[in-house]
Amino acid sequence: MSDQAQRSHSLREIELEVEAEGREWTRRRLEERLQQEAERDGKVFPPQRAKSPASATEWMGLSTGVGVLKVKIWYGLDPGTGRWGCPMRQRWGLGPHQEMSPALEDKLAFTVTATGSYEAAAALAQKWKCEVDDSTLHALTQRLGARAERQTQARLASVAAERTPQRAAAQLAVFMLDGYLARYRGAGWGKKKTQQKRWNGTKSRPGCFICRSRPPGPKEVGGC
Repeated sequence: MSDQAQRSHSLREIELEVEAEGREWTRRRLEERLQQEAERDGKVFPPQRAKSPASATEWMGLSTGVGVLKVKIWYGLDPGTGRWGCPMRQRWGLGPHQEMSPALEDKLAFTVTATGSYEAAAALAQKWKCEVDDSTLHALTQRLGARAERQTQARLASVAAERTPQRAAAQLAVFMLDGYLARYRGAGWGKKKTQQKRWNGTKSRPGCFICRSRPPGPKEVGGC
Protein backbone atom coordinates (compact mmCIF):
# COMPACT_ATOMS: atom_id res chain seq x y z
CA MET A 1 0.00 0.00 0.00
CA SER A 2 1.15 3.53 -0.72
CA ASP A 3 2.00 6.03 2.00
CA GLN A 4 -0.96 8.19 1.00
CA ALA A 5 -3.39 5.28 1.43
CA GLN A 6 -1.87 4.30 4.78
CA ARG A 7 -1.96 7.83 6.17
CA SER A 8 -4.98 8.43 8.38
CA HIS A 9 -7.02 11.57 7.76
CA SER A 10 -7.79 14.05 10.48
CA LEU A 11 -11.32 14.97 11.48
CA ARG A 12 -10.95 18.38 9.84
CA GLU A 13 -9.91 16.81 6.53
CA ILE A 14 -12.78 14.34 6.59
CA GLU A 15 -15.30 17.04 7.46
CA LEU A 16 -14.10 19.35 4.68
CA GLU A 17 -14.11 16.49 2.16
CA VAL A 18 -17.67 15.44 3.00
CA GLU A 19 -18.79 19.08 3.02
CA ALA A 20 -17.36 19.58 -0.48
CA GLU A 21 -19.15 16.45 -1.69
CA GLY A 22 -22.41 17.74 -0.26
CA ARG A 23 -21.96 21.14 -1.88
CA GLU A 24 -21.30 19.55 -5.25
CA TRP A 25 -24.36 17.31 -4.94
CA THR A 26 -26.52 20.31 -4.00
CA ARG A 27 -25.10 22.35 -6.88
CA ARG A 28 -25.92 19.62 -9.42
CA ARG A 29 -29.38 19.10 -7.95
CA LEU A 30 -30.14 22.82 -8.12
CA GLU A 31 -28.82 23.00 -11.67
CA GLU A 32 -31.01 20.08 -12.75
CA ARG A 33 -34.07 21.60 -11.08
CA LEU A 34 -33.64 24.95 -12.79
CA GLN A 35 -33.01 23.28 -16.14
CA GLN A 36 -36.23 21.29 -15.81
CA GLU A 37 -38.23 24.44 -15.12
CA ALA A 38 -36.56 26.27 -18.00
CA GLU A 39 -37.40 23.48 -20.46
CA ARG A 40 -40.97 23.18 -19.20
CA ASP A 41 -42.00 26.83 -18.93
CA GLY A 42 -39.31 28.85 -20.68
CA LYS A 43 -40.40 28.62 -24.33
CA VAL A 44 -43.52 30.78 -24.40
CA PHE A 45 -42.95 32.88 -27.51
CA PRO A 46 -45.48 32.79 -30.36
CA PRO A 47 -44.31 31.51 -33.76
CA GLN A 48 -43.29 34.06 -36.38
CA ARG A 49 -41.86 34.03 -39.88
CA ALA A 50 -39.01 31.68 -40.62
CA LYS A 51 -36.74 34.55 -41.69
CA SER A 52 -37.29 36.24 -38.34
CA PRO A 53 -37.09 33.61 -35.57
CA ALA A 54 -39.05 34.45 -32.48
CA SER A 55 -36.86 32.65 -29.95
CA ALA A 56 -33.43 31.16 -29.35
CA THR A 57 -31.44 29.60 -26.53
CA GLU A 58 -28.36 30.63 -24.59
CA TRP A 59 -26.37 29.43 -21.60
CA MET A 60 -26.87 31.44 -18.44
CA GLY A 61 -24.22 31.46 -15.72
CA LEU A 62 -25.52 32.04 -12.20
CA SER A 63 -23.53 32.26 -8.98
CA THR A 64 -25.29 30.68 -5.99
CA GLY A 65 -24.44 29.79 -2.43
CA VAL A 66 -23.31 26.31 -3.55
CA GLY A 67 -21.34 27.29 -6.65
CA VAL A 68 -21.77 28.47 -10.22
CA LEU A 69 -24.63 27.02 -12.28
CA LYS A 70 -25.02 26.78 -16.06
CA VAL A 71 -28.61 26.65 -17.29
CA LYS A 72 -29.81 26.68 -20.90
CA ILE A 73 -32.68 29.16 -21.14
CA TRP A 74 -34.94 30.52 -23.84
CA TYR A 75 -35.12 34.15 -24.85
CA GLY A 76 -37.19 35.68 -27.58
CA LEU A 77 -39.02 38.61 -29.10
CA ASP A 78 -42.13 39.99 -27.43
CA PRO A 79 -44.59 40.90 -30.21
CA GLY A 80 -46.34 43.40 -27.95
CA THR A 81 -43.30 45.53 -27.12
CA GLY A 82 -40.93 44.50 -29.88
CA ARG A 83 -38.16 43.82 -27.38
CA TRP A 84 -36.16 40.70 -26.65
CA GLY A 85 -36.55 39.19 -23.21
CA CYS A 86 -36.17 36.07 -21.11
CA PRO A 87 -39.29 34.83 -19.29
CA MET A 88 -37.39 32.57 -16.89
CA ARG A 89 -35.10 35.36 -15.69
CA GLN A 90 -38.17 37.45 -14.96
CA ARG A 91 -39.87 34.56 -13.18
CA TRP A 92 -36.80 33.86 -11.05
CA GLY A 93 -36.53 37.55 -10.12
CA LEU A 94 -33.26 38.18 -11.96
CA GLY A 95 -32.39 41.54 -13.46
CA PRO A 96 -31.12 42.03 -17.02
CA HIS A 97 -27.43 41.73 -16.03
CA GLN A 98 -27.74 40.00 -12.66
CA GLU A 99 -25.26 37.15 -12.20
CA MET A 100 -26.00 36.25 -8.57
CA SER A 101 -29.00 34.44 -7.19
CA PRO A 102 -31.28 36.44 -4.85
CA ALA A 103 -30.41 34.10 -1.96
CA LEU A 104 -26.67 34.67 -2.44
CA GLU A 105 -27.17 38.43 -2.69
CA ASP A 106 -29.10 38.36 0.57
CA LYS A 107 -26.29 36.46 2.33
CA LEU A 108 -23.59 38.78 1.00
CA ALA A 109 -25.54 41.93 1.85
CA PHE A 110 -26.03 40.68 5.43
CA THR A 111 -22.32 39.80 5.63
CA VAL A 112 -21.35 43.34 4.60
CA THR A 113 -23.74 44.80 7.18
CA ALA A 114 -22.46 42.52 9.96
CA THR A 115 -18.75 43.03 9.27
CA GLY A 116 -18.86 46.74 8.47
CA SER A 117 -16.36 46.70 5.58
CA TYR A 118 -16.16 45.21 2.11
CA GLU A 119 -12.71 43.70 2.71
CA ALA A 120 -13.81 41.89 5.88
CA ALA A 121 -17.01 40.70 4.21
CA ALA A 122 -15.07 39.27 1.27
CA ALA A 123 -12.70 37.45 3.64
CA LEU A 124 -15.60 36.04 5.64
CA ALA A 125 -17.44 34.94 2.49
CA GLN A 126 -14.43 32.87 1.47
CA LYS A 127 -14.82 30.84 4.66
CA TRP A 128 -18.12 29.48 3.32
CA LYS A 129 -16.62 28.89 -0.14
CA CYS A 130 -17.88 32.02 -1.86
CA GLU A 131 -15.16 33.64 -3.96
CA VAL A 132 -16.03 37.34 -4.13
CA ASP A 133 -13.97 40.52 -4.00
CA ASP A 134 -14.63 43.82 -2.26
CA SER A 135 -15.45 45.69 -5.49
CA THR A 136 -18.24 43.22 -6.27
CA LEU A 137 -19.67 43.66 -2.77
CA HIS A 138 -19.52 47.43 -3.14
CA ALA A 139 -21.47 47.32 -6.42
CA LEU A 140 -23.98 44.91 -4.86
CA THR A 141 -24.70 47.09 -1.84
CA GLN A 142 -24.99 50.20 -4.00
CA ARG A 143 -27.56 48.50 -6.23
CA LEU A 144 -29.57 47.07 -3.33
CA GLY A 145 -29.45 50.41 -1.51
CA ALA A 146 -30.74 52.27 -4.56
CA ARG A 147 -33.57 49.77 -4.94
CA ALA A 148 -34.52 50.14 -1.27
CA GLU A 149 -34.52 53.92 -1.62
CA ARG A 150 -36.86 53.75 -4.63
CA GLN A 151 -39.21 51.47 -2.71
CA THR A 152 -39.20 53.84 0.26
CA GLN A 153 -39.96 56.87 -1.89
CA ALA A 154 -42.79 54.97 -3.62
CA ARG A 155 -44.33 54.10 -0.23
CA LEU A 156 -44.07 57.69 0.98
CA ALA A 157 -45.68 59.02 -2.20
CA SER A 158 -48.68 56.71 -1.96
CA VAL A 159 -51.58 57.26 0.42
CA ALA A 160 -52.28 54.44 2.83
CA ALA A 161 -55.57 52.73 1.96
CA GLU A 162 -57.94 51.37 4.57
CA ARG A 163 -57.98 47.59 4.67
CA THR A 164 -61.77 47.40 4.94
CA PRO A 165 -63.17 50.54 3.30
CA GLN A 166 -66.54 48.87 2.77
CA ARG A 167 -67.41 49.14 6.46
CA ALA A 168 -70.00 51.76 7.29
CA ALA A 169 -69.71 54.23 10.15
CA ALA A 170 -71.05 53.05 13.53
CA GLN A 171 -72.20 54.84 16.68
CA LEU A 172 -69.81 52.99 18.92
CA ALA A 173 -67.81 54.48 21.76
CA VAL A 174 -65.59 53.25 24.59
CA PHE A 175 -65.62 54.98 27.99
CA MET A 176 -63.06 54.03 30.64
CA LEU A 177 -63.02 55.42 34.20
CA ASP A 178 -60.76 54.75 37.15
CA GLY A 179 -60.35 56.28 40.61
CA TYR A 180 -57.64 56.56 43.24
CA LEU A 181 -56.93 58.52 46.41
CA ALA A 182 -54.38 61.30 45.93
CA ARG A 183 -52.55 63.13 48.75
CA TYR A 184 -51.42 66.75 48.51
CA ARG A 185 -49.51 69.01 50.89
CA GLY A 186 -51.78 70.87 53.26
CA ALA A 187 -51.45 74.23 54.99
CA GLY A 188 -49.54 72.66 57.92
CA TRP A 189 -46.88 71.06 55.77
CA GLY A 190 -43.34 71.60 57.15
CA LYS A 191 -44.44 73.17 60.47
CA LYS A 192 -43.36 71.65 63.81
CA LYS A 193 -46.56 72.59 65.63
CA THR A 194 -49.77 73.38 63.81
CA GLN A 195 -53.48 72.78 64.04
CA GLN A 196 -53.81 72.65 60.29
CA LYS A 197 -53.67 69.53 58.21
CA ARG A 198 -50.32 68.51 56.91
CA TRP A 199 -51.93 66.39 54.17
CA ASN A 200 -55.07 66.82 52.16
CA GLY A 201 -56.60 63.72 50.64
CA THR A 202 -58.83 63.85 47.61
CA LYS A 203 -60.26 61.34 45.20
CA SER A 204 -59.17 61.55 41.58
CA ARG A 205 -61.19 59.96 38.80
CA PRO A 206 -59.43 60.14 35.41
CA GLY A 207 -61.35 58.93 32.39
CA CYS A 208 -60.86 58.16 28.70
CA PHE A 209 -63.48 58.41 25.96
CA ILE A 210 -62.87 56.88 22.52
CA CYS A 211 -65.30 57.16 19.63
CA ARG A 212 -64.86 54.74 16.75
CA SER A 213 -65.70 55.71 13.20
CA ARG A 214 -66.21 52.10 12.07
CA PRO A 215 -67.52 48.92 13.69
CA PRO A 216 -64.98 46.51 15.15
CA GLY A 217 -63.80 43.56 13.08
CA PRO A 218 -64.36 39.94 14.05
CA LYS A 219 -60.96 39.79 15.78
CA GLU A 220 -61.59 43.01 17.70
CA VAL A 221 -64.83 41.93 19.40
CA GLY A 222 -64.29 40.39 22.80
CA GLY A 223 -65.18 40.55 26.44
CA CYS A 224 -63.22 41.61 29.44
